Amino acid sequence: MPKVGIWVIGVHGSVAAASIAGAKVNARRLVAPTGLITELPELRDVRFLPFDQMFFGGHDVTNGSVRKSFANLSEVAHIDRKLIEEVSDELDAVEEDVRIGTAIGCGKIVSKLADKSVDIDSLPLVDITKKLMDDIRDFKKKHNLWSVIVVNLSSTEPPPLIGAHTETLDGFERALQSDRKDLLRASMLYAYAAFKSGCPFINFTPSAGASILALMELAKKHQVPYVGNDGKTGETLIKSVLALLFKFRAMKVLSWQGYNILGNMDGKVLGEPETKLSKKVTKDSVLPQILGYQPHTRVGIDYVPSLGDWKIAWDFILALITKHNPAGFFLPEFWLLASADT
Repeated sequence: MPKVGIWVIGVHGSVAAASIAGAKVNARRLVAPTGLITELPELRDVRFLPFDQMFFGGHDVTNGSVRKSFANLSEVAHIDRKLIEEVSDELDAVEEDVRIGTAIGCGKIVSKLADKSVDIDSLPLVDITKKLMDDIRDFKKKHNLWSVIVVNLSSTEPPPLIGAHTETLDGFERALQSDRKDLLRASMLYAYAAFKSGCPFINFTPSAGASILALMELAKKHQVPYVGNDGKTGETLIKSVLALLFKFRAMKVLSWQGYNILGNMDGKVLGEPETKLSKKVTKDSVLPQILGYQPHTRVGIDYVPSLGDWKIAWDFILALITKHNPAGFFLPEFWLLASADT
């Protein structure tokens, strides 16, 4: 099997650390493959890339480390410390392939956390994107990789302003040349760098990433795939599953009210009104896509520092179970939050 690189945006975040550590412990068969959909009976005959053929690197704007993030998460999740010890050297080795990234358009919280000792955001946009591309290409060359997949696990950004820079590739590149840092977002620059480097792009966040028309045009031009808009691992996951239940039981949803409280860096970043808007858009868009109509929906999100890595969510659903009889459903949810913080 060929060697493949996984270039992670937000590589020092908890989601990134958990994913990389998970790949390492699975490669050495230290844990059972619980929770891996690749292990489903329907996929048993598919030849997937082995974990030991994955090479990890990435961009981040903080001076943390993959091992430190995984150790912090492990304390909250009560992960056996022996696992950390088993793969600590391999997690430390990832740092050799971590490069400073960009926080352009990421919001005030992320900008404050960014390591200013190497401030690439003071460079013109064309130089920033060139550096991002060079980092990815150097990683591929260093490890003699068949391909590199860029995965965005960074903190949620405010949604971009819509204009020529989002509608066409020409408009996007004119914004780059004009150094319009007020118009572009880091996730868009990472997607641009990935496509220009011939790399697929996976967006696990609610940020714009490759979802704008301009970058879809670029992906098509370079014939590289892209996918994703929010991983939907918490309240939205439950909402997606339950919406199908109401649809196929022919129960009309009248209202769906949700409320989320969370700690961690994810919660702190989502405390910014502009950034919160990106998350609320993805949460609200799920229901009409599944149900085929727009019920009343509202999602509340609040930052509670003392919750640490925990997230708590409530959902109240009002639906018609017969033509004239509405029924209410109250669903409390509790989640360990592995945030994608940069």
